[in-house]
Amino acid sequence: MDTVRARLASLIEFVKQTALMQKRPALTVSQHNTFSASEEKLRSLPGVSLDVHVGDEDEIWLRLERLHETRPPVPLSPLLGQWIELKGTPQIEPGLKQRVAREALRASGVLTEPASLTATPGSEESAEDEWVNLEDCLDAGEIKAQLKSYSQTAWRLWAQEEKQRRKSIELYAELFLLVQQMQGNLGDAQLELVWGMGVSTWEHPEIGVIHYPLI
Repeated sequence: MDTVRARLASLIEFVKQTALMQKRPALTVSQHNTFSASEEKLRSLPGVSLDVHVGDEDEIWLRLERLHETRPPVPLSPLLGQWIELKGTPQIEPGLKQRVAREALRASGVLTEPASLTATPGSEESAEDEWVNLEDCLDAGEIKAQLKSYSQTAWRLWAQEEKQRRKSIELYAELFLLVQQMQGNLGDAQLELVWGMGVSTWEHPEIGVIHYPLI
């Protein structure tokens, strides 16, 4: 039984090596299906350090902090704070809610009404009066102006920084997955991490453009 298993394992290994020999070698780094990154890409990301020297310790080629997503800044205006709709992603600009609970506006101090305008509990109109529609709000023009100002200043600055931050978070996840694969915790693929130096570009007349590290 052990002999049969050994022969089967050898056959599987032979098939794997044969398949690898038939693969066309990558001409550019981007043709690799696994992780790849350039110095130009890494240097612009927050939390990334290259060529770190700490005392007498060995040189650290790449250090990546584990960052976390942040939320958009809260508007300083209580009025806008009640009406704004934030998605929590730098890809989608903030908008305005179509309606807001009247009680929430009262509690925040941005809505004051005489007692005569307050609906009586149990009345037919009380359920509808629990909400204030944006189109019916007397401050609609001011709310829209504040949203425009907020979107072009505080939110835009946050979005620019957050886009880069989330690229770092994605990079960390990719490297973490790569480490797991190299340690054999995910699948049985044999991988190695190569750190290239310099880039050579050659437009070969037969096989095409070669764009690969020198070393």
